Amino acid sequence: MPLRRYISHPIGSGAWSSGGPFSIELSPTPGTITGLVIYVRPSITTTTVTALNDAWDRFIATMSLTGDGKTFFAFTNMRAAYHLTRFRGHGMARPPVAAGSLTTDQSTPYEFAYYFHFGQKLREVVNGRVRANPWELSAGIPPLSKGNLTLQGTWGTTNAPGTNWSILSGTTFSVGYFMVSPTTGDADSDWLPQAMPRWEMATPTPTATSSLLQTAYNIPSGDYLQALMLMGTNGSGAPRDDGVLGSLELFNQKRGQSLWRTDRYKHSELLTQAVWGAAIGQGWPASDDNSTLVTPSVAKNADEGLVYLPGDLLSPTGHPVYGAYMGDVATGDIQLRYGVDDATGITLDVVSVKYQGVAA
Repeated sequence: MPLRRYISHPIGSGAWSSGGPFSIELSPTPGTITGLVIYVRPSITTTTVTALNDAWDRFIATMSLTGDGKTFFAFTNMRAAYHLTRFRGHGMARPPVAAGSLTTDQSTPYEFAYYFHFGQKLREVVNGRVRANPWELSAGIPPLSKGNLTLQGTWGTTNAPGTNWSILSGTTFSVGYFMVSPTTGDADSDWLPQAMPRWEMATPTPTATSSLLQTAYNIPSGDYLQALMLMGTNGSGAPRDDGVLGSLELFNQKRGQSLWRTDRYKHSELLTQAVWGAAIGQGWPASDDNSTLVTPSVAKNADEGLVYLPGDLLSPTGHPVYGAYMGDVATGDIQLRYGVDDATGITLDVVSVKYQGVAA
């Protein structure tokens, strides 16, 4: 039987500097990494706080994981990265807004974490009971020699969380990972992944308004596409907002097929959060609203600006685990089409959850 374990790097692996870079070497890795956990330990000072939307996920601005000439994930906005984990079923809760008149050095109540589960089979059945399966091997990062697995990115700036809320130099994060390592007599299939994550992020922000489904984003070709997540923001401080797009369609241009279409964007937001959000037990709407104030509210009908589309919609011959095969299509054969209601002061982020097969 292969060895299942959880390994944590020392506290303080990454030290904060305003808008500065960080780079942490995680290899050598004597096994398959099936999940990565980033523990953030904030050190902050506050007075009368006006927090921004998704305040805690502004402490780190960007993050990527690379090794052996491959990019396993690349997030240009960690707010989108966090909401992706919620849709995928392992998003972790966030602390409440920091209180005013506070100075704290890595205060325990405000610690939070990202958990990136790389595989697709998050649950397993053992003796008739369903349990979590963090070591499952449908996808993961194979063992790499020293100097070949680097976590890097940039920190948020001093006042990234909001007005009168400052990040202090004591802020750090540390890294842990779930790993499956071989023991004597194990076959490769017992501990090596079947695929590798190749999660990508793009920002195809529209520059002009448009009518029903008249603006398009060409989805890149290559690998398997398991899901797409959209996040739209609008205005000062970039709060998430459902007023950016007016309609949404996932379109197979090669076949002339509409695979997901709502003539009102809000319907896609409500539907995908109901289907994929409710299933993960995260209490949708569970984060803050789209105002400049972070206001958890059960009165909101949805988490604004977030839509999740599963990739197995794209192809009837798609893989049952990894989604649509994009190796035999050109960029632009599959499109996201939308109408743009507001093109002033907006952003549109698209995360592509893609996988690449591992050679036998």
